Amino acid sequence: LRSLEKRNRLRCRKRAYCTVLTLSRIELYTCSHEGRMNILVVEDDAASRKLLERFLAPYGTCTPAQDGAAALHLFTESLEKEERFDLICLDIMLPDMDGQIVLEHIRREEQARGIPEADRIPVFFTSGLDRPAYEEDEELRKRRIAYLVKPIERARLRTLLMEFGLFRE
Repeated sequence: LRSLEKRNRLRCRKRAYCTVLTLSRIELYTCSHEGRMNILVVEDDAASRKLLERFLAPYGTCTPAQDGAAALHLFTESLEKEERFDLICLDIMLPDMDGQIVLEHIRREEQARGIPEADRIPVFFTSGLDRPAYEEDEELRKRRIAYLVKPIERARLRTLLMEFGLFRE
């Protein structure tokens, strides 16, 4: 059987190289990334961060960041390791820099690395300020951005995950 086995590498949805085993005419795709997201949670308030991590735990692994500088460092590091995030939850009001500035840096880096707009990481902004117009803004959706009002509702988060194709029932 070993002589019939052929190993190939294939990029998975995480942009990592994973193994494809070909045995005769049967292909077995093995990837540890499938089914679980890699999520960056950027939130300076510990209680809000823990709540969001708890809501997202069934969908993937959360990496916390307390400020914009830490978020940008983790984001860049994930790209360099080819283990990019599937989702970024980003507080708009951070102590060191505005969440929108953080997003500008992220989008600039994605563009510099040639990542097409359709493949850019979805960003869910979180804010204590209620802005209903932002919650349903189609222009934001086209740019892979959504808006969640705190306190975050589990059902609303789940709906957004489905809308962005990050989760299927």
